[in-house]
Amino acid sequence: MEAVLDLAQAELNTISDKPFAFFGHSAGAVMAFALASRLERAGGGAKKPFALFLSSHASASRPINGAPMYQQSTEELVQGAAEWGQLPDAVLEDEALLGSVMATMKADFEVEEKWVGHAGQPSSYAGAVDVPLVVLGGTDDPVVPAVELARWAEATLGSCEKSLFPGDHFYLTEDGIAEAVVEFVASRC
Repeated sequence: MEAVLDLAQAELNTISDKPFAFFGHSAGAVMAFALASRLERAGGGAKKPFALFLSSHASASRPINGAPMYQQSTEELVQGAAEWGQLPDAVLEDEALLGSVMATMKADFEVEEKWVGHAGQPSSYAGAVDVPLVVLGGTDDPVVPAVELARWAEATLGSCEKSLFPGDHFYLTEDGIAEAVVEFVASRC
């Protein structure tokens, strides 16, 4: 995670002084939060986002329950991902593509889970940020139910707004939802 944050922070230092926000979906929500937290801790006039839009991930303020996903076998990950509706049939039917997708998925889980931490394990969570949070999710998400989204309020000193859209963990792929989310986000910027 630190290498990703280093690159993102270096890029942010090259942009103009225009206001900006972060949007992160699933593991990307943790990365967005981690970068905002790092920028805030840097102090000294460091640029920080005016808002975080965090989608389909439980609060980074709480350890993850259960066994680490990145330590699961490929078969277990495939089964879980299929149950979440995460893997299209075209991926499931192509062994080479499936292997590539699973390797990427495991790497994402490892970065995310090691930063957030599991119950009884170290975490990189450094406390609440002073940035408003807008938390989004799917109404039928079996991975991150609405009650888990609401817990992001613990991770901010600012406001925390929650909004649900029709769909599951990948509600953004539902017909017309991406456009609705873009409009929703734009209305808060």
